[in-house]
Order: sequence, then structure tokens, then C-alpha cells
Amino acid sequence: MELAFDPRFWGLAPIILLSFTTEAMTGFGSIVIAVTIGANFFPIKELLPVLVPLNILLSSYIVWRHHEHIDKGLLFRQILPWCGLGVLIGLALFQYAEGARLKKAFGVLVVVFAVRELYKSLNNGDDAPAPLSRLDLRSLPWLVASGITHGLYASGGPLLVYALGRVHIPKAQFRATLSTVWWLLNGAMTIGYLTMGAISIAQAQLIGVLTPLVVLGIVIGEFLHHRIDERRFRIAIFVLLTIAGGSLLFS
Repeated sequence: MELAFDPRFWGLAPIILLSFTTEAMTGFGSIVIAVTIGANFFPIKELLPVLVPLNILLSSYIVWRHHEHIDKGLLFRQILPWCGLGVLIGLALFQYAEGARLKKAFGVLVVVFAVRELYKSLNNGDDAPAPLSRLDLRSLPWLVASGITHGLYASGGPLLVYALGRVHIPKAQFRATLSTVWWLLNGAMTIGYLTMGAISIAQAQLIGVLTPLVVLGIVIGEFLHHRIDERRFRIAIFVLLTIAGGSLLFS
């Protein structure tokens, strides 16, 4: 299917703008939002080779603009070794995964994550355990699982956020460090897609056409980063993800 000439895809343009604006604000969310809604219209295997290269543009900007906030110790010693291992496993599975099962499994992942985050947001984290100064051994399986999920769906954010949930990380460092993770992992995945022949000419053209939306999302996200009530915004996004993820289970 040539996505560049399919009118259904252009109906997703506002969703792509929303999803990339969300990640520009928070450090994650662009692909998980776009894929969750887009998978109702197109196979995940057609969407990811478009969205992953686009995400590199967004991540590159945040890494360049806010590099001083990157927690290099957390990034290189704790996150990347385990997530990187998971991505290799996920990419291998991606080549053989069956489309319908891939979509439904992704729907389950999104709904579980969104409901959990909704609960936390609505309860203001009052019952959350005491924060940690660094990741512990209990986080390692979640880091690997995050990498596997990222290799399969380019959406390792939910599990990585869960793994980092108890570590005390300032907002600016959280966004910059996560963006660096996506920049590195998505760069490797794009090379993998090219090697597998997963990026067609039509998809490459579409990446170019959609690039202005990513740039606009960066501008809006940067503007809103310090101006919007992040808690209310996150609640709205997680409600959207719950509905969209649930729709994947019954489509």
C-alpha cells in the first residue's frame, strides 16, 4: 500500500502533530500515540518505518538544545546496555510477527500502561513508594522489556517510564535523557529497517512530507513545556490512549 496516496493517512496528520507535540513537552509519547491511533487504519509494520525516522528529528533537536540536562551516568551505565539488548530481540521478532496479533498485543500494552498512569495522575502519587537515587536490580527486567517493546513497536516509552518511575529525576533531566535514548535506539532501528528493506520509496517520500509537522510539534511543545498544567495534559493523553488502545483489541 502506498501511504503517500492514501487519504486515510492524511486524516492522521493532526494526530501526528499532537503526538510529536506531546513528546517535545514530556520526552516520550510521540510514537505510542501515533501508532495506537494509526493502527486502527494501517498495519503497524507500515507505520513504524515512517514514524521512527521522523522521531529522530525530534529527538535530535531536544538532545542538541538541552544536552546539558542529560544524565550520562543513568543513560550509558544503566539504561542503554539493557534497552539495547532488548531492541535487538525486538527487531528480530518484528520480522516474523503476525500483523493481527501484533496489533492486539500492542493494544493490551497501551491500555495497561494508560490505566496505570491515569490512576497515578488522579491520585497525585499519594500512595507511591519512596523515590530511589538510582535504578536497582528490580528495574533490569523492565529495561530489557522496554527494549523488546521498542524493537517491536518503537514504543518502549511506557515500560521505560515504569522502570524509571521510582528514581528521582528532575523534569528537565528526564526529558533530555529519554530523548537521547530514543535518538540512539531509533537511529539503530532505522538502519535495521533499511537493512530489512522495510522503508519503501513511498514511505521515504511521506517522511519528507510529514517533516514540517514534526518541526511544528517541536515549536508548540517547547512553548507549552513551561506554560501548561502538565498533570491535566497527561490525564487527557492517557484517556485518549485508553480509548484508542481498547479499540485495537476489538478491531
